[in-house]
Amino acid sequence: MSRDVPYNSFQLVGKYLNYYINSVGKHGVHPPFVFDFITKVLNNRRKYAEYKIASTYFNSLLKNRSSITIEDFGAGSRVNTSKSRKICEIAKGSSQSRRNSELFFRIAKHYNCRSVLELGACLGVTSNYLSLVPNVDHVLTVEGSTTLANVTKSYLSKQVGNSKIKVVNALFDDFFDNYTHSDNKYDLCVVDGNHKYSSTLNYFKKLKSLTHQNSIIIFDDIHWSPGMEMAWKEISGDDAVTLSLDFFRFGIVFFNEKLTKQHFLIRY
Repeated sequence: MSRDVPYNSFQLVGKYLNYYINSVGKHGVHPPFVFDFITKVLNNRRKYAEYKIASTYFNSLLKNRSSITIEDFGAGSRVNTSKSRKICEIAKGSSQSRRNSELFFRIAKHYNCRSVLELGACLGVTSNYLSLVPNVDHVLTVEGSTTLANVTKSYLSKQVGNSKIKVVNALFDDFFDNYTHSDNKYDLCVVDGNHKYSSTLNYFKKLKSLTHQNSIIIFDDIHWSPGMEMAWKEISGDDAVTLSLDFFRFGIVFFNEKLTKQHFLIRY
């Protein structure tokens, strides 16, 4: 069996139970940086006004029953493998739930991120949340599917009119090789697409040259398949990574040289 074949539901339940048993909360960590993250970011229950604005956009997608034909250049979808799909179904099966998007919003806000890169636009749900962070100056979101990229551009323009977001239609490899990046490096990167071992490691390698020591990278679906788990293990073990946090659905890595290299399973 290929290492990039997704785990089935039964396998995922077993893996989640193992994660849950071994994960920790604020009382299970000692490093001040991680404790600060858990108490001030992860467990921050404040209902920011921007959440309501972002929810309005998301709800508009859930009401759209138009069908579109999309190209999938990654490892596919565990939810729906059909190429013709309704926009509302894509939104429902969107990789990032509102809960996750709100957490990413708080991360960008707490760590004063200004420049954001997202690989995998998928209707712009997460990029919209991130663009609403007051300190964020711009969000660049990359989508390989031409249809999805065009729908995302149109929706963001009509529903939000947010000039902070730029949607780029390109395969991720082409984006890294051909897109002209500014001298300012990205503060926050969200990698949500093409869940394959070799591709994920390649994106990480490319992102290291586009980030700095205070940058944060979020990898989605780190337990999607044996290949994604292997990629996550290699990424978290990379010499440049000083802290890695496993939330089961996604993982976060930090490069802060002031931190002592550690890895935590954080209960979420």
